[in-house]
Amino acid sequence: MNTGTLLRALANGVNPDTGELLRPASAACAPEEKRQKNLAEGRPANAYFPWPEEEKLRLRESDAAGATLEALSDEFERSTWSIAVQLQKMGLIGEEPAAAYR
Repeated sequence: MNTGTLLRALANGVNPDTGELLRPASAACAPEEKRQKNLAEGRPANAYFPWPEEEKLRLRESDAAGATLEALSDEFERSTWSIAVQLQKMGLIGEEPAAAYR
């Protein structure tokens, strides 16, 4: 199992080995534990976390204000690729500009 699949499962509260839901009290379910693991493994803190609606709104506003993807990456603690994909989903950039951050 690759790291991305493992982290996605944990972010969704699923035991990656068994497919069973993790107990809510499990350390693997705690968002802060997941963020610390991301940082320890060299990823942005919010890697593999879903985008809350309020963050999408802030992203739209920051993009409209002219923020660079690098600045948005720092602000939202996500990779530039994640920012580019979200902007593309929101119709704010096209596929080609987003692909440049892959």
